[in-house]
Amino acid sequence: MSSFRGAGDRARARALEQRLADWCLALWQALFPGADRNAVYAGIRDRLDQGQRIPLELVSDVPAFLMRPWEMLRDRAGRLRCAA
Repeated sequence: MSSFRGAGDRARARALEQRLADWCLALWQALFPGADRNAVYAGIRDRLDQGQRIPLELVSDVPAFLMRPWEMLRDRAGRLRCAA
């Protein structure tokens, strides 16, 4: 296991963190096209704003779809989180 000790390593770690954030948002955009205009997402967002938890179950016959790292799903506010 590698630790991020040098200046170059810290820069690479920051770049990886940014890419992870970008991937999380890309998953959200793929699941809820149209962003805030998406009615399904608007309903979820309203419930999240009220402090409710919303279980999401993704079902597909396409393995490539199910293999995506859905645990990373986040909206712009970081509100969509997976339960452990």
